[in-house]
Amino acid sequence: MLGSVLTLFQDVEDILTKHFSASGQDLLTSFRTAELTGKMLRENQVEFSFNTYLKKPGKIRVDIKSEASTFSQIVNGKSGWYVTSDDADKLPRSEVENLLSQWSIDVPLWNAKNDKSQIEFSGKKTINDGRYFHLMVSTTNSRMNYFINEKTHLLFRTIEEQLGSPKVIIETTYLNYRDFGGIKIPMLIQSIGPNGKLQIFLDDIVYDAAVSDALFTKPE
Repeated sequence: MLGSVLTLFQDVEDILTKHFSASGQDLLTSFRTAELTGKMLRENQVEFSFNTYLKKPGKIRVDIKSEASTFSQIVNGKSGWYVTSDDADKLPRSEVENLLSQWSIDVPLWNAKNDKSQIEFSGKKTINDGRYFHLMVSTTNSRMNYFINEKTHLLFRTIEEQLGSPKVIIETTYLNYRDFGGIKIPMLIQSIGPNGKLQIFLDDIVYDAAVSDALFTKPE
C-alpha cells in the first residue's frame, strides 16, 4: 500500500514538472508586466473586445468594449472597482481574487503545488483521440480536475465542480497554443457553465510591456 502511494506521488511530481517545463512556468513567473488583447464571444452572438493590463504584484485592469457599452475592472493591489462611463462600484474581495487568478491558466495549479495541497493523480483518460493525465485538487466546497496532454504536457481542459446545492460544473478547454518567447499560451479558450458558452480569442500578448501605474488608479 505504501509503495502504491509513493508511486502516485512520484507520478504527480513528474507530471507537474514536465507540465510546468512545457508551459514555460519559470518565464511566466519572472515577468513583471503584460498586456493582452482579444475578443469574447458569448453564445456565438454577443462580441466584446478587451484589453488586459497586468503589473506585479497584484495589479490588473480589464477594459471591455461592445457596441452598446464600455466598462472596466480595476485592481490596484489592495482594492478593486467596477467602472462604467458614469459610475464606479467597489468590487467584492471574492471578485478581486477571481480577477487576479484569471490572468494565467496555470495559477490555481501552480498555487496548489506551492501550497502543498493534496493533488491526486486519477490515471490517464481518453478525450476524443487524445490521452490525458487526470489530476484533481479537492477542497471542502469544490473539486478541480486538470487534463494534461500526455505528449505535449500542456493543459487541455479543466472541469471545476462546485459542490454546493445545486452542484455547478464549469468546463474549460484550452486550444491553439502559441509560443511567446518560451511561454506557451492558448489563443482560444472555450468555457461552458451555468451562464452558457463563452469563447475567448486572444490576439496578442506582450510580456514586460510598458504599463503605467496610472491605469490602476482608484476612480474619482
